[in-house]
Amino acid sequence: MSFKLSSLKAKTEATPVVLTHPQTGEPILTDDKKEVKVYVFGKASKKHRDFSDSRLKSALEKQKKAGKITAQELTVEKIRSESIEFAVAMSSHIENMEGEDGKPINSPEAFKTIYENPEYYWLLDQVNAAIENAKAILQLQKEF
Repeated sequence: MSFKLSSLKAKTEATPVVLTHPQTGEPILTDDKKEVKVYVFGKASKKHRDFSDSRLKSALEKQKKAGKITAQELTVEKIRSESIEFAVAMSSHIENMEGEDGKPINSPEAFKTIYENPEYYWLLDQVNAAIENAKAILQLQKEF
């Protein structure tokens, strides 16, 4: 039986993170032994995406004003789309996991659906990291 991808959807709301003591690594507790938590928005949240897009748009505008790029060359949407297209092109299949539709993840369409879904940002992050990591991609043959 395959692992169900849908069981690993990232949260779109703020997620609690238990604060730990910077020297001991132990959870910080109140006097009545309750963990101290900070709630943060992750990559799957609209708040995170909006903030990231805003920063990217600002950087692109600076580049446009400096004359380094034209308005038609780069947009946040184009950058995101090209990043996903590249990851899709580099993805072959996922072994022992099925998509939300219960089918194997082994086609460009299946990968595109997953990579475009912000709830699965972590999967795209791992694929991009593997693509960048030559040791994970290149299989060096020993010469004897």
